[in-house]
Amino acid sequence: MRDAPHDDLNRGSRPGLVRDVLERSFTHGTRTRLRRPTPEQIAVMSAVAPEAAIHPSVDVYERVTCPLTIVLPDEGFYAGRREEVRAVVAARPERRLVEMRGHHNVTMAGPERLARVILDLVHPLPAPESGEPT
Repeated sequence: MRDAPHDDLNRGSRPGLVRDVLERSFTHGTRTRLRRPTPEQIAVMSAVAPEAAIHPSVDVYERVTCPLTIVLPDEGFYAGRREEVRAVVAARPERRLVEMRGHHNVTMAGPERLARVILDLVHPLPAPESGEPT
């Protein structure tokens, strides 16, 4: 936690937030603690081959018919695949790409920026029954 402001995965995150997330990342067992996900699962998820399809898979995006916003940080895992992500977004008119500065851990390093993106998404939506903006 003390290294959170400088490590590659949590750079810019508040140490207290890193601590809270880490505490939620462990389950209590009988005299043990189990990390979720396990280090082995993390290793598999982190070792994405450059030639692999955008995860979970591009064909999943073909099935999404509701509005979709993708947040793409400039230093995230998919930063080098920006054109592929743009193609996914360009495939349907109700999709939007939000590019921002940061690494893959936007939720912890830039929660205010991500909250603004979310608020901008839901603010103009009409109220369910009245049809008027909320």
